[in-house]
Amino acid sequence: MSKTKHEKSCGAVVYKLRNNQLFFLVEHMIQGHTSIPKGHVEGKETEAETALREIREETNLEVKLDTVFRHDIYYSPYEGIEKQVIFFIAEAATKNMKNQESEVTSLEWLPYEAAIDAVTYDTDKETLAHAAAYLGMKYSLPISRNCLKPLGGYSGLWYREHAADIHSHAVPRVDDGAGSLEEALELLRLDREEGIQTVFATPHYGIENGFAPRKDNILSGFHRLAEAATKRIPGIRLELGTEWYCAEQIVERIRREEAFPLAHTDWYLVEFLESGNLTEPGDVILRRLKKLRDNHIKTILAHPERYRAIQQDWDLAKRICDLGVLLQVNAYDLYLNPHHNTKDLARWMAKEELISFLGSDMHGIGKKTNGKEKRRPQMKEGIRWLYENTDEEYANDIVRRNAEKYLGIERLQITL
Repeated sequence: MSKTKHEKSCGAVVYKLRNNQLFFLVEHMIQGHTSIPKGHVEGKETEAETALREIREETNLEVKLDTVFRHDIYYSPYEGIEKQVIFFIAEAATKNMKNQESEVTSLEWLPYEAAIDAVTYDTDKETLAHAAAYLGMKYSLPISRNCLKPLGGYSGLWYREHAADIHSHAVPRVDDGAGSLEEALELLRLDREEGIQTVFATPHYGIENGFAPRKDNILSGFHRLAEAATKRIPGIRLELGTEWYCAEQIVERIRREEAFPLAHTDWYLVEFLESGNLTEPGDVILRRLKKLRDNHIKTILAHPERYRAIQQDWDLAKRICDLGVLLQVNAYDLYLNPHHNTKDLARWMAKEELISFLGSDMHGIGKKTNGKEKRRPQMKEGIRWLYENTDEEYANDIVRRNAEKYLGIERLQITL
């Protein structure tokens, strides 16, 4: 089996501000398409160094790079190749513009609407839309809502940049998630870069799945993390919860308050075993979820797209929803997961409007003891897929509004 080759490019949305109007630089390329400055990372360059070099080579401009803005694109240009493109924002600092004749036929400054129409690829349109919204807020400039269609509309932009991640293993040293406070903070920083504003820390609890941390250990770890995050990661908000293993005894455990509901609500996030040869049949899943319903316990099922029983019978997802259970899908599974049985099911549930929440299910940075990579927060591309393939209002609900409605997070105030 051939290995997937990973490529990385960096660039920037180059702009200038004249008389309170933004103008964006587009490149008309020799190959026939119109694009934004970018190129491959060379040697040991940093991402910022690559972006600056590519701009200088392609346009002859000196710029002021703003790395607070960052927009990542992932795609596969050819079979066996996965590409990441990182875009920053750059303000033109000089006027002596000249195109790189070997690659670029001409350069053009355009206002936002014309730039969106000019660039060829949807990913570039999306990048320009994010950049325009960022600069509009930075300089207090009006932005036409009609110009934000590449993001699914104006409200879609705001929900995408202030999304809720209701499933993570960020509390350090209580389960198989973050192993230290520093690792936990890095997870939160990366999640914020993915557009997440509110993160629910949901450590495993279940005894049968090997994790039964004490409540006081969870609380102390959560409070240390929340205090550090307030100081070091602006804009992130933390809520506490639990990912309960849905055992036969789960009702009794919830009644004894052995762990936590989601935030201060009466909603509980539950999971089933699905690892290697360990799996649970559909009748067991339905029976235990029905027991929760019959005991008036409000339930959210974590990552149903990963359970073999549902992969083998997609209609089982609808029967679970008929019990009043809400579904949380991992955003990674909507776009980046290479396993089609998982990705196809996640996408079908989205198109059938069965999903109520998204989560990262992030566990850490680096590798686990068995040598496998830990699950990092990768939500942005799944959220993008959601807006491109489902109704905008439904996507807004999944990305944040259901967390406002059911889980009590602060209502997002959409402003310009």
